[in-house]
Amino acid sequence: MLGERKRAAILELQKQGHGIRRIAQAVGASRITVRRIIKSGVSKVPTILRSNKAEPYRAQIFELYSRCRGNLMQVHKELMAHGAQFSYPALTSFVRRTRLGDEHSKVTRSITAAQ
Repeated sequence: MLGERKRAAILELQKQGHGIRRIAQAVGASRITVRRIIKSGVSKVPTILRSNKAEPYRAQIFELYSRCRGNLMQVHKELMAHGAQFSYPALTSFVRRTRLGDEHSKVTRSITAAQ
C-alpha cells in the first residue's frame, strides 16, 4: 500500500496533466494503483477495519501460550480442540498485535543469559 506522500504526488502529477503511465513510472507504482488513487481523489491512506476473530479467546490464548511455552502451533491445536473457529494466521496476527511474544522472548533471553 502506498503512503500518503506518494498518493499526494500521484494526485499532484495528475493535476499537472501527466498521463497514468508516466505517473506510474515516476512514483514506482502500477498503473492500476495510480488509477485507483486518482479515482478516489484522496491522498489519505485508507484504514482497513477488520474484526479480530481471536479476541473472544484472549484469556485462553494467554494461558495456553504460557503453558505451551510459546509454541503457537500447539496453542492453535488446543484452541481448535475446544471449538475455536479461526485460522493459524489469525492467531499469529493476534499475538503480534498484543505483543504476547515479546514477553516470552525476554524471559527466554534472560534464562539463557543466566546459564
